[in-house]
Amino acid sequence: AQAQAQPATIPSSSQLVAAMAMLPRAASAAARRCLLPAARLPGALAPAVSAASRASPAASRGFCAGISFRQPEEHEMIRDLAVRFVDDFLMPLEPVLLEREASGQSLRLSPEEASSLKAKAKELGLWGLDLPEQFDGVNLPNTALVMIDEAPNRQEAVKALRELARAVEKRDMNEAKSAEERLNKMRDLVSDQEVVEHLQPLLQKDAGAMEFLKQLGWNFGETEGLPGTLIKQFPHEAFYLHTIMTGMGFGPQFRSVHPWRKGRVQTDYHAITVSQLPETEAWQMELGYRPGIIDSTFQSLSVIHFP
Repeated sequence: AQAQAQPATIPSSSQLVAAMAMLPRAASAAARRCLLPAARLPGALAPAVSAASRASPAASRGFCAGISFRQPEEHEMIRDLAVRFVDDFLMPLEPVLLEREASGQSLRLSPEEASSLKAKAKELGLWGLDLPEQFDGVNLPNTALVMIDEAPNRQEAVKALRELARAVEKRDMNEAKSAEERLNKMRDLVSDQEVVEHLQPLLQKDAGAMEFLKQLGWNFGETEGLPGTLIKQFPHEAFYLHTIMTGMGFGPQFRSVHPWRKGRVQTDYHAITVSQLPETEAWQMELGYRPGIIDSTFQSLSVIHFP
């Protein structure tokens, strides 16, 4: 019910890109701050991004790309817009507020400053993000609101990245570990491109930097993959095309398997299914169980023999 109520209230990608263009320092590439695959980066940058990406909790646990914990693109773009809003409009006020406090005045925005920020937030579509649509809000889900709440920490994340680069250059293991730990907690607030921009010059001019990062525990692609649990997803449609080709044609009320497989070698494989059926006649919907769901447990076992 929640999913049905929200799509119409979330700004479109084109609207968000247009809003990003209104910010003073927002480049067009920043409008879609997607994480860059290592394969698209030149030469020595690929291992740098692969290593830096391990800061993601999901990556460190060894999950494969079959499971995505990413938010919808529109939510990520709203988060990026909030980050830019902090960079362009809030951070410039910090020295003003600190100077105001040092002079004995109250550490708060003036009515004019607050009014200007409010107007700019409304102009960019960052106002009333948690309010229902009937109150002129955007009605974002809690998962998206948490992402936006992290936006004020953007400067701290960039600072931690810079400190990590300096620590690597100085070969200071303790400082590097401290900076990496803080960066891990705010990993979503810096893009892989920013990690590359900070580490690329260092890796190119200093051959020992890579060895230092290895000592820190970074993986530069010298192993086949990360240790941990590997879970692979298979397409729902392809799964049932395979059953047809092997002689078993299931009807609509028995095509419930959305298959996954856990394990790295066949002797350790476990079949997993997220079983879901469409609505049907009322008498079937009122059953305590549906035969197609029960049968899915047997159907899913075929993934053990998949490539």
